[in-house]
Amino acid sequence: MKTDINLVKKENSFFFKEVKKKEEIKVKEECDGYFICNEEKEVRRIISFLKEKKIKKQIALFSQNVGEIRRFIETIKKFDYLVSPEFNEGKDSLKQRSSGLNEYLVKECAKKKIKILISLSFLESKDNFEKAKIISRIIQNIKLCRKKNCEIKIASFSKEKFFDKLERERIGFSLGMSSQQVSKCSIFED
Repeated sequence: MKTDINLVKKENSFFFKEVKKKEEIKVKEECDGYFICNEEKEVRRIISFLKEKKIKKQIALFSQNVGEIRRFIETIKKFDYLVSPEFNEGKDSLKQRSSGLNEYLVKECAKKKIKILISLSFLESKDNFEKAKIISRIIQNIKLCRKKNCEIKIASFSKEKFFDKLERERIGFSLGMSSQQVSKCSIFED
């Protein structure tokens, strides 16, 4: 059982290769999955290429556009993780954060077994004001996931700084996760 996802090979964690174009994918690669971070058109090309070549690896998608996030969840048939939807360019209002998710999207994620992934490495590179804004969005997403029984995970997703299981669980508690969510937040299954 693996307890983290990283962008480099590390013991006891999944290794996801960061992919921007389908040409970067080789049929027989030593990785557990792909981290796809690009515009929607290219993401669709990469996923159709993986399907066409019958490559069965885990897929993690990242987008900073709320509309793209919605289209990914609604239309893309198979991917495993939605990475940090809270990192979007939307503006927060007084009562609602632009966290990239809403009740409908979280319900769809739960139905399709898509896990929401909080990336700690993305948060590390921000200044204090941005961190506070993103943390409030993460807290909102955690509440939504708890309400709709959608799995939420915490991962290092890093090339340099790694967080062990205990640190990720502590962060989960401090963000307002329930004890059931915390017990599942650091365990990734094959």
